[in-house]
Amino acid sequence: MGATNMKSIFLLNLIFVASTFGGRPDPENLIARFDELEQKVNGLAKEKADLEARVAKLEQLAKTTIRRSCDELADFGVTKSGYYDVDPDGPGVGQAPITVFCDFETGTTHVMHKDSDLEIEATHCDSPKCFNNTLTYQASPEQMEALVQLSDRCSQTLKISCVSGNQTHNQFGLDFKSFFVAPLQLLGVNLASWTDKNNKEQIFFDGNAEDVHVCSCFEDESCVNQNDLGNTCNCDADLPETFVDDGKIEAKDLLPIKAVTYGPLEYPLQSLIFTVGDLVCEGRFWEKYSKVMVSRIFLGKRKEAEDEVSCNTLKRRGYFEDGLYNLWDAGEAYPRLARCDMTSNGDYDSNSMETSIGYLDLSTGPESVYFSAQQSNQGWISGPMTVIFETVIAISSGENGYDPRTGYFTAPVGGTYAFSFYFISRYFQDEVENVHIDIKLNGATFSTVDGPSKVYISSVSHSWIMNLKYGDNVNLYINSHNELFSNEDHFNTFTGFLL
Repeated sequence: MGATNMKSIFLLNLIFVASTFGGRPDPENLIARFDELEQKVNGLAKEKADLEARVAKLEQLAKTTIRRSCDELADFGVTKSGYYDVDPDGPGVGQAPITVFCDFETGTTHVMHKDSDLEIEATHCDSPKCFNNTLTYQASPEQMEALVQLSDRCSQTLKISCVSGNQTHNQFGLDFKSFFVAPLQLLGVNLASWTDKNNKEQIFFDGNAEDVHVCSCFEDESCVNQNDLGNTCNCDADLPETFVDDGKIEAKDLLPIKAVTYGPLEYPLQSLIFTVGDLVCEGRFWEKYSKVMVSRIFLGKRKEAEDEVSCNTLKRRGYFEDGLYNLWDAGEAYPRLARCDMTSNGDYDSNSMETSIGYLDLSTGPESVYFSAQQSNQGWISGPMTVIFETVIAISSGENGYDPRTGYFTAPVGGTYAFSFYFISRYFQDEVENVHIDIKLNGATFSTVDGPSKVYISSVSHSWIMNLKYGDNVNLYINSHNELFSNEDHFNTFTGFLL
């Protein structure tokens, strides 16, 4: 039906109603009023379409700013607790991002499962461990493993409610009472257990005492019959009552809980209920590496390293670019050059990341040239501009070549040099798809390093080797529509040395 026909029907209805109740309608006013209402309806429809488009765009943009954990989201000013997408195994690496609950008041990341904090009642069965309930998490095992490896602490609450009863029956004219209990352990046999991430059955229900049957009441000596019978859990009491064992599993390397089991549970008066909480992680296991900069190995002194720097520790710190890195083990006097494969999988503990190339023998002799500098300013710095690293943290004596006032390195001697840099960066124009860093040699672009495609905020790092003549200068240049972020953690570093 056309708009004209609808308008005619609307006006005829109004005239009929008005005439019926004695009114005198003015057709011209009615037409004007109808046109006004029609324009408002059309305007609201357009506003609705615009809002839907903006929401859809924001949802897409949110995918480009995904961090590895709630802890990292907090670094970027997110403070409202709620559900967020995070990518523990690294942006653009491994598994797809996962949805977690971020509690910014406690600083925790929560991975849920379909039975989170719900009662899981064991069904009656008559054989050992005949009841088995597998937990289904809202995250892949690989992403949960990456989150655990990143975090300083992880835990899961585990509550067990056991209901026992008694029944009176008459035999030979005498009343007898039968007790039906649901213990976690009976005569040394473990009836209840939970399965860890390695598919091993565990019998501790609090803390991290692997292979020991214990509940939280044991720590404060409050278990029922603990002093008399040596019980380590309330549910082990041989009494026709209801007991509860509340616990928190804190053995980080065994989490998450994959399943809970019990059996046998043969009689109707017996009841046992598990309640398993979220996988909750907090803190940063890699915090101790946060001050470790690749540049530390360029001090030019044959001094044994105090901290390990490996492909694994660098990846925890946020380096996700495949390439050459300078590494060393604790106690080593010389750094080694190696290729780090940061993107083949999301595992932070993989032993296959590093392909060693050889050791670097650094000298403090008269021809030793090295420097390492970092940015100390606060906040975002916009391009286009030469990046200046105003704080020198290590530099050779004599004519060293780096000028913190200009950001230029000028070769004091000819030779082969190694350089590296690391940035936290972002782009801020829709037409720009990633961050571009130019390596300049004597004012001309020697090489361009691109950040991850369509990733709004990202880390960009690069290492390279080049031949320089005396007087050649090298600098780093950030292009238009790009920004670098720096704060008291000194994310952005520039390092070079003569091989």
